[in-house]
Amino acid sequence: MYYIRENNGLVKETCFPYVARNTPCHKKCKDGKDWKSAHICNCVKYKRCHGVSGMKECLQSGPATFGFRVERSFMAYKDGIYKCRGAPIVGGHAVLAMGLFEKPECHYYVKNSWGSRWGLKGYFKFACGTCRMDGGVACTKF
Repeated sequence: MYYIRENNGLVKETCFPYVARNTPCHKKCKDGKDWKSAHICNCVKYKRCHGVSGMKECLQSGPATFGFRVERSFMAYKDGIYKCRGAPIVGGHAVLAMGLFEKPECHYYVKNSWGSRWGLKGYFKFACGTCRMDGGVACTKF
């Protein structure tokens, strides 16, 4: 949220789809149109949540952002509930939790930023309490 506020908005995903490589920054969308950004209009509450109960509370207001430690297996995710297995960490990543499900086991339904050809059409199921994510959840109530 701080980044969005300080940079006068956030470019919509349709303007610059994910391409899995470094690209230069542009002043216009790929189709030549000026990009219009998403802005924070009325943020009444920003908080960090912890654990499943905190995520439940955050998700009542809408999607919640979180970061986690990435193992190489995450890059090849196709389906199922993703869990870290204790392999070496290759980096970190931030994503957007859309929902919480407790069956068949506790997991979040999460939007990734890598485009619709990755995972479950750009989404994935993420096991609760894995990959050191439970302490870094943030949500905003608009």
